[in-house]
Amino acid sequence: MTTATPGLDGQPLEIEVKYRVTDPAAGERWLAETAISGFLSKGRPTRVTVVDQYLDTAAGALRAAGYVARIRSDGGSATLTVKSTAEPTGAGAIHRRLELEGPAGPELEPNAWPASAARTLLLETSGGAPLVELVSIRQDRRKRILERNGTAVELSLDDVAALRDGAVVATFVELEVELLRGDEADLARLDARFTADPDLAPARGSKLQSALDAVAKSREMDAADAPSAPAGARKRPAGGKPRTRPSEPASEPRSEPASEPASEPPSNSASKPASKPASAPKPASRPASQSAPSKAGPPKLGGARNPGVVGDDTIAEAGRKVLRFHLARMIAREAGTREGVDPEAHLRRRIPERQDAPAPDPHPGGRPAAGGRPGPRRPARRPRGRPRPAARGGRTGAGAVG
Repeated sequence: MTTATPGLDGQPLEIEVKYRVTDPAAGERWLAETAISGFLSKGRPTRVTVVDQYLDTAAGALRAAGYVARIRSDGGSATLTVKSTAEPTGAGAIHRRLELEGPAGPELEPNAWPASAARTLLLETSGGAPLVELVSIRQDRRKRILERNGTAVELSLDDVAALRDGAVVATFVELEVELLRGDEADLARLDARFTADPDLAPARGSKLQSALDAVAKSREMDAADAPSAPAGARKRPAGGKPRTRPSEPASEPRSEPASEPASEPPSNSASKPASKPASAPKPASRPASQSAPSKAGPPKLGGARNPGVVGDDTIAEAGRKVLRFHLARMIAREAGTREGVDPEAHLRRRIPERQDAPAPDPHPGGRPAAGGRPGPRRPARRPRGRPRPAARGGRTGAGAVG
């Protein structure tokens, strides 16, 4: 048996065996066992969830001195624990470490906590420097007491979650057996039994180190996934072309229907001669959908009869044309609506253009026949379930209209 840190002889030690569970079923099996290597279970397992907040100074004074500080909260109280960082000794998984405990407060201000040996060691080691959080872990602990010939141990199965900014970045399961009182040789008997299980691996490192490694790996992954573009720059779409806001056609004329709104002149039409033919070749350096933004300000809203959307418009450009078209119509009828002298103006502001007049009949001469020419108009079919209407003159029966 080794001693704790020199100069602290006689201080309480934590003696335990720890295993990383590689198969969750193995941990459940050992927790359910009522007799292990002569140890008998006392009572049923109990369950508790705790959050451990590990602390140090910004300069790492505690870790440099061989200590680690932890505040454990179980929902009702907070406990300060200061441990040495001694590694397990021998071929087994037995850990022997100095362990001091005392009450803690809700804030990271040790001077405001109740006096205890743990607080004294913390203040001496930190030199009074402010404490910062290293990492937090959440544990769902299920534990039970086992006894043998006056030796008592606590067996616990811990579902551990490493937290970063409150989010879980890694999980693992550990099985621990801590000596509460009695002979350490009895703990070695349990260690031999657990070590023989292939689903349990002796834990050489601490939960703190596992959590720190998980958080560091999480930060590395975030850095690798971060875009290399400067802050504020937009990513390019999957097509590889930069996504820009479409502007009005400038120096790249294109073939559009004659119903394009006359009030939407090209943004730099003043710089182009009026006699330039519409079929002039487009510059190869920039497509029409990415023309240079206009410097003459937004085009004026006019009274066009349709939005002027064409087939090669982008979705954003088409939507902008439709919204501008309806906005112009509303503005044109705003005066009559406010004055109340033109009820028709108010009605037209509320009803879309498509409801102003009935839709034209696409087949005025009747529905096309098989040859493509309009045929005679077919009478409407009578809905099922309705009685046949009476023929003109009141006749029914054979003379009725079907």
